[in-house]
Amino acid sequence: MKNRRAAGWVLRRAVLSKHGVNCTMKYTILPSNTTEQNRFINLSDFKTCVDNYGEVEFEWKGIRYSITRIGKKISIAAAYHQETERLYDTADQALEYPVGEDRLRDVITKATVWLRTI
Repeated sequence: MKNRRAAGWVLRRAVLSKHGVNCTMKYTILPSNTTEQNRFINLSDFKTCVDNYGEVEFEWKGIRYSITRIGKKISIAAAYHQETERLYDTADQALEYPVGEDRLRDVITKATVWLRTI
């Protein structure tokens, strides 16, 4: 499989070069966001992220949590503890998820956000 991929790349490069296309590729590696850059400014910021199918990994009081989408449902669970998973229809409902002794609504702007898409 590896040789087929390499052969395909050489063939594409030869065809592109024949037509005057420069095949030199340059990559830019972007640094990861800091936890401060990932932080949610307010509840509206969180709701926008989740409503647009964003994924979030955050930590509160030493426990990591994950927020993802399963179809149209919002899934929230403590990492590696599937029994804590709850499904919600809206971001507003998801804000009621129990994060330890607190609610997600009360901690999402204070939690350490390790990963955030959107």
